Amino acid sequence: MFKEKLLIIASPKAYIMINQSKMVTTLGLNVPVPIEIFPAALHIVE
Repeated sequence: MFKEKLLIIASPKAYIMINQSKMVTTLGLNVPVPIEIFPAALHIVE
């Protein structure tokens, strides 16, 4: 997922498509939110 985020940042435009089932009022209420840490940046977030 991290590489995809880098591509989005580097691109002049990004289109993210979701369906209605992905819409929630509170993030993390129904399912936990996964967190991804780039190994080279681990010392920054520790």
